[in-house]
Amino acid sequence: IKLALYKNRVNKELKASEVRYRRLAENSSDMIYSMTLPDGKYQYVNGSAETITGYTLNEFYNSKRLLLKSIHPDYQEYYNKTWKQLLNGKIPQVYEYKIITKSGDEKWLNQRNSLIKDVDGNPVAIEGIVTDITEYKNAEEALKRRELEFHIEYQKLLRAQRVAEIGIWENNLATNDLNWTEEMYSILGFNPTEQINLEDVIKIFPPHELK
Repeated sequence: IKLALYKNRVNKELKASEVRYRRLAENSSDMIYSMTLPDGKYQYVNGSAETITGYTLNEFYNSKRLLLKSIHPDYQEYYNKTWKQLLNGKIPQVYEYKIITKSGDEKWLNQRNSLIKDVDGNPVAIEGIVTDITEYKNAEEALKRRELEFHIEYQKLLRAQRVAEIGIWENNLATNDLNWTEEMYSILGFNPTEQINLEDVIKIFPPHELK
């Protein structure tokens, strides 16, 4: 009787845990999935998969390796290489790639994986979480473009200063440290690798110029 009561309590706790974790998975904004290997058949996928990829849950369950057709051409080789490593029991815990959704939009995805193996160490399934990081990657790429544009404009400014023999400087009033452009160093004869202080500059002027 005690054993039966114990089993009954354990079964109730397991069911409660299953309901709780399924609810968390279904409400997650990330795509959560479980796929058998080596056939690539989805055993579970949550509703966010449709939001992220545009494919319905039925399309996921009725196909194998559905995301393969969505991989962006620039990442096909990378994806195929990762799949081969996966079948050999090797896979990075985290990787990023780009897809083309069912509607034709390009999206960046971040995927975290957990490889499931049998008692002999052979991979039999993979469980993972996929996050849409498109907004972050777009912001990152926009920042890189702005940095490149700034670098180009800065180089133009340096060339203009050399041609016109004009230097630009800035004085930090709190420390008296000076920030100079390359041409400013050249005009006053200082080494460009030196950190120049206002007191260093004062020393090069004749006393009567300081009055």
